[in-house]
Amino acid sequence: MLGVLNETIGASHDVYQGLGKIEDVMKLYDVLQKKFRDRVALQDGSVEVEDESGNKMSLKVYEQLKKQGLI
Repeated sequence: MLGVLNETIGASHDVYQGLGKIEDVMKLYDVLQKKFRDRVALQDGSVEVEDESGNKMSLKVYEQLKKQGLI
């Protein structure tokens, strides 16, 4: 299988209907996965920040990554 798990991103199988190439499915999955992560990360009412590369995350995650020297 492709490793595309709709349960992990809260999507139904019909979002992939009409896509004929595996690359298209994987690109859509990546977009949906990122949106899902963003939605879940901010459910606790936290503040959203963006790093130098444009990655969005909660302030808590940003501070933890910065403290560890990862960003």
